[in-house]
Amino acid sequence: MVLGVNDAAKRMGVRPERVLKLIHDGRLEAQKVGSRWVIDESALSSRVWIKSPGRPMSAKSAMVLVPRQATFARLMSDALRM
Repeated sequence: MVLGVNDAAKRMGVRPERVLKLIHDGRLEAQKVGSRWVIDESALSSRVWIKSPGRPMSAKSAMVLVPRQATFARLMSDALRM
């Protein structure tokens, strides 16, 4: 089965622009039919497409989470002692 760029993007969890970049970079096998790109479904299943989780947290953002988690843990341990 062949997929269009939009369908391939949905399956990969990326935007259609990213699929086109992968095609142009030669990292995703596709054929041009008229003015459209088509991707064979086997080209998608032959590789694992993992979407990265994004940018890492800044130190400032990470430090905001630490007191909340510590407070929650302390509240839970106090509740269990009662």
